[in-house]
Amino acid sequence: MEGGSPGRFTQFSASCARELMHDSRASAEGALAQRRLNRLQWPLLRLPPEILSMILYAVVFDTRSDLTKWMHYGHICHDLRAALLGMQTLWAGVVFDARYEHLREELLERAGECLLTIELGSKPSPHAVDRALELSVRARKLNAYGLLTDQMEAIVVALEQGLPSLVDLRLGWRHDAPPPPNALTAFSSLPELIVSKLHTLALLDIFIPFDISSLKVLSLTWNDTMPTPMQDARALADMLCRCEKLESLTLRGWIPERDTVLSIRQTISLPRLVHLALHQELDHVLALWALLKIPASASVSVSMPQEGWLGLLEGVLSLTDPLCAFLPHTQINGLSKISKISTFYNKHGLLGVRLGSADDNLCPSNVKPASIPHQISTSPWDSETSLAFSFSLYSDIVTPDEDAIFLHHLCRALEVSMDNIDTLECNLSNYHKVAVKNTFSIYTIFPAVTTLQLNNSERDDVDIGFVLGSLSPQGRNYFPKLQALHIARKFSSTDIDYILDTVKKRVDDGRPLRVLTLSGEFTGQEARTEVEQRFEQLRALVPSIRFDVSRRGYSLTP
Repeated sequence: MEGGSPGRFTQFSASCARELMHDSRASAEGALAQRRLNRLQWPLLRLPPEILSMILYAVVFDTRSDLTKWMHYGHICHDLRAALLGMQTLWAGVVFDARYEHLREELLERAGECLLTIELGSKPSPHAVDRALELSVRARKLNAYGLLTDQMEAIVVALEQGLPSLVDLRLGWRHDAPPPPNALTAFSSLPELIVSKLHTLALLDIFIPFDISSLKVLSLTWNDTMPTPMQDARALADMLCRCEKLESLTLRGWIPERDTVLSIRQTISLPRLVHLALHQELDHVLALWALLKIPASASVSVSMPQEGWLGLLEGVLSLTDPLCAFLPHTQINGLSKISKISTFYNKHGLLGVRLGSADDNLCPSNVKPASIPHQISTSPWDSETSLAFSFSLYSDIVTPDEDAIFLHHLCRALEVSMDNIDTLECNLSNYHKVAVKNTFSIYTIFPAVTTLQLNNSERDDVDIGFVLGSLSPQGRNYFPKLQALHIARKFSSTDIDYILDTVKKRVDDGRPLRVLTLSGEFTGQEARTEVEQRFEQLRALVPSIRFDVSRRGYSLTP
């Protein structure tokens, strides 16, 4: 169990998770046989299979909120206690979890000599900080985003003395007790700290010089109104040029003024970069982007600060044309590689678009990338982690008309053909019963969509049948090529009926679905057998189907 990565499968649905659990258990059994471990050598083998599955689930899916009951179980069953005491890596990860502060010393004992994860939370107690400093030499991860001035100084002293096992470091000030202005830059003049194994560094409203040549992840955030500690664009460029091993770079508020950045005429090469996130006014972002040289396969996320709120559509559209600067990153051989679009607008006014592409390896040099035949996947596109480019800003855009116009302008700026979009994801809360005759609806501007993902966790009153009907009441043809449908939301009884009627209608029209996924919560009052009967009717109409629907905590579907 040691060396595991708790929570690494948390993004999967419950049904997919069960498959992963089965595969993980089979793999574990194979490893046990290979290492010739038996019941005497490994206490886990003495447990009933049901208990073993519970333990695997707790480790793999990071159900740490339930660890307290596991400690009680250990006092009931000797074999389970022996097994739990042997899972030192699991306990080492929660020694500093605020929920178990009263159990910290017992958890520390159970962790044995394992390296610790130290997470101090947003308001750590003085005792927790003192204990963390005492144990910092054993820290593998140190996450302290809620420090007071004297606590930050003590952490820096510990770093100066050397933390040989530290891999992941994240530091920031306590929000409800901001430090004096001079403290924000107090550590900027220190000699570079050398932490030999450090590969992840995240600093919030503070800068501490480190030897960053071996970093894989760097995140610098500056929310304060004071100037950043590194206003010299050349100094920032020189620092980034030393990060040749960097795989992820996030800069929030750290880019100097546009003219100072462009004046240095220096190329910043990051050959291993996988993800780039730039959060600042667009002129700052474009200035730095002009200096960057990154792999074509890297994902690029650009976001505007909330202070730059744009109330009118005209203001939003004024930002789309400059995005043509990212054309080289969204094209292959001068042609757009974009075939997937995700759009969302949340209750805080954040408007966002994510663009994705098919596997670049499938694109021969003489073939238009977006014209490659689309293979229908049985799983939804994860637009948050698998994207080529994303752009977000704060705006008062609230209608599908305005959103569709925005998407149209964005696609034009990036030379994306609407006819080449085969995957569309949208948040249903944006489009609540607002498709009216003669409107420029988002449902009509992408005629080649074969995969549609409708996501909404906040509302359950959207007319899904209206959206999905192959022929609408207005005579428009919505998604004529649709083959895969993935819906994640709260489902009412009416929703299930709409979906069933829509699927039947598409079959009758000669446009059947090949893939259907439903995930979320069922809010209807019908008996479980009635709901399952509807699901069985859907199974008879769609070749590949997956349900992950629950009601009040229990699953309605196998």
